[in-house]
Amino acid sequence: MQKPSGISLSSTHNHQPPTTDSYSQSAQEATSTLESLLAQDIEISDLAGKGQRVTALSTLLEAIIEDPTIPRDSFFGFRTQEFGWWRLSSKTYLPWEDRLKSEVGIVMCVGQKDFVLAAQNIRTLRNVLGSTLPIEIFYAGENDFPWENRKHLGDLAPNIQIINVYDFYDDTIAGINESLKENGWVMKPFAMLASRFQRAILVDADTIFLQRPDAYFSDDIHLKQTGTLFYHDRAVKGGYTGWIDTLKWIKKVLKDRKPSAMLKKSIFWTAKLEHQQESGVVFMDKEKPGVFTSLMFATWLNTRAAREYVYNHVLGDKELFWLACELTSTPYYFNPFYTGMIGHYEAGAKEMCSVQLLHLDSKGSPFWLNGGLRENKRLDQELGQKDFATLTDYIPAGITWAEQPRWRYLKHGVFCTDIQADKVKSVEKAGLTQVIEDMIIEATEVDNMFQT
Repeated sequence: MQKPSGISLSSTHNHQPPTTDSYSQSAQEATSTLESLLAQDIEISDLAGKGQRVTALSTLLEAIIEDPTIPRDSFFGFRTQEFGWWRLSSKTYLPWEDRLKSEVGIVMCVGQKDFVLAAQNIRTLRNVLGSTLPIEIFYAGENDFPWENRKHLGDLAPNIQIINVYDFYDDTIAGINESLKENGWVMKPFAMLASRFQRAILVDADTIFLQRPDAYFSDDIHLKQTGTLFYHDRAVKGGYTGWIDTLKWIKKVLKDRKPSAMLKKSIFWTAKLEHQQESGVVFMDKEKPGVFTSLMFATWLNTRAAREYVYNHVLGDKELFWLACELTSTPYYFNPFYTGMIGHYEAGAKEMCSVQLLHLDSKGSPFWLNGGLRENKRLDQELGQKDFATLTDYIPAGITWAEQPRWRYLKHGVFCTDIQADKVKSVEKAGLTQVIEDMIIEATEVDNMFQT
């Protein structure tokens, strides 16, 4: 497997640090640019045009943070004009204020249908991995997640806070409630933006970490440099009936913009893959102005009117985190490894099949899986089948197209890969057998606690 290579993420390291005068000039130029741009109406489909506005807003935000003498009225006026559906709150981390302490934490969106999966996620984090990170659980009103089960989840482990996402947004514009009829994707960037955490880890309810994520913001150099860490999806090419040609649309959205080095070197771009990002885990450091404003942009892309256009070209929220960075020239970073699989391999078989997707850390070791610990979460939700998965083997996906397993969809969310036996890795040799056994024990206890 090809090893990840280091890349330069910023060209500013050799420059002299900006002065107070330069920040004042930047603020004036950004203000002038915003006044000009906002005087013109743009179509919702003009995402590059929206990106120009957010880029200027980011420049202005950086200036007022670095130079407290610069008046802030213009920034707040522009923010209200472009993102007025988001209500600022003392409970939200805002990079221009010192009200909340710097904190790393997990943000999770939970509703009634994935309540048990979330509980299993939390118990494995706390009781198996020993994670002490605070956790914010976002829900969308009483109908989405009734009080009794909110209380159960809040009492499950220390340092958990349950938060109603509607406290932060005008839902006539956000449209979170109507999105719940189909899925819970929409809420995720809204929750991350509203979070009190400066360094937020957005985690799906059915994500299971295989290593503690607590120190990642300190340990991962690319995350420290860019303030972002994203993960690739399965390396699958489209072309089948009904597929969405996301890449073709993104090239149209970029207009005359050159793709960033991160995008241009990805096999999503070079091999024309169906998807780029898998958003089961998203790391963002909101202290960085570009990261914060790109998150604002990504959240806007999930509002009702915007997603009526955008969701015709992407599958849910997942491509919108990196795309918001791309359209605002905000440096961002993808873990170089694409999505693999974890499950059980029968000796001599030509395929391995599983619901669980596997993501590696920067060193190529198993880091987290998506799909929960059930053999099949979809059959659990639809038919009440609560068997746990047999997780004895894994198939790591590499970095290049040549290293990728070939994926085949079976049914009920199960994918299969054609694989040679020497490409299959042992969970035991990775030192994870006891970890997974302990996780199944915790998940079983959760089932016993919340029998239905």
